[in-house]
Amino acid sequence: MEKELGVLSYINNRNDEAYLIRLHPEYFRQKFYFSLSEISFKPEFGLIVFYYDEEKEKIIFEKFEKDKHLILIDIDLLKKHNFKISFMYNSKLTLFLLDNNLCDTDYEPIEHYLQIKEVVDNKSLFLKKEDYIKDRLDGYEIILYDYGYDKPGDWSMAGLSIRTQIPFHSIPYEYDEYLQMLLPNFKFKISQIRDYKEYQFKSDLLKEIKEDFGVENLNQLDENCKNLSVQIRLFFKHVYNREDHWKKIVEKYNSIRRQFDNGNLNIS
Repeated sequence: MEKELGVLSYINNRNDEAYLIRLHPEYFRQKFYFSLSEISFKPEFGLIVFYYDEEKEKIIFEKFEKDKHLILIDIDLLKKHNFKISFMYNSKLTLFLLDNNLCDTDYEPIEHYLQIKEVVDNKSLFLKKEDYIKDRLDGYEIILYDYGYDKPGDWSMAGLSIRTQIPFHSIPYEYDEYLQMLLPNFKFKISQIRDYKEYQFKSDLLKEIKEDFGVENLNQLDENCKNLSVQIRLFFKHVYNREDHWKKIVEKYNSIRRQFDNGNLNIS
């Protein structure tokens, strides 16, 4: 029996039971049951290699090793059956799975990577859109706002914060280092309190916060936020360079690919 690839999908240590899903053309998706004690290494969910040893007259299991067993993955077979391999249990294969469209993408970092990849794969389109970002600059706004809710009896809460509205872009802001540099994201609390005997509603709490902070000070802060928003938008228009932006995107893309190649799924 030649070496065969499977996906270890069930492990029951208490009952010494397990099964794998076969990825063989003739037995595709069939379950193969066996005892955990038959494996000489600590079993883990994900890809596993097995074969029948005629001399020993038993099934031999091997840990899946990227450099050694990648050739066993039948890409066409998996695509034909729309079979996805979990990158969570095969983290060292993430890049291979993504590049071959064999990866389950229901994971935010993977989704963000694919968004960046789509931009990188369409360089000419990105560079042609000279006004793509500039047209959305009106969406950049630093905002002073209040928040909270009413739940009288020690649950009501109110506060004042500053947050930033970032214009829509093909790439998530947290992965676009060039935009982070030119369009800073302000996000912090100014004040927050919860209810007590005298003030049990959001409106009462906000009134107290504003009185403590000073109405004139708040008005001035609100005006400063608006003015700063205008100045940052003007600054952006003067210094933005699409080629530099593109280079930063490519750098980030390559950095993420290196992380995936090392088995790191927590891209940053």
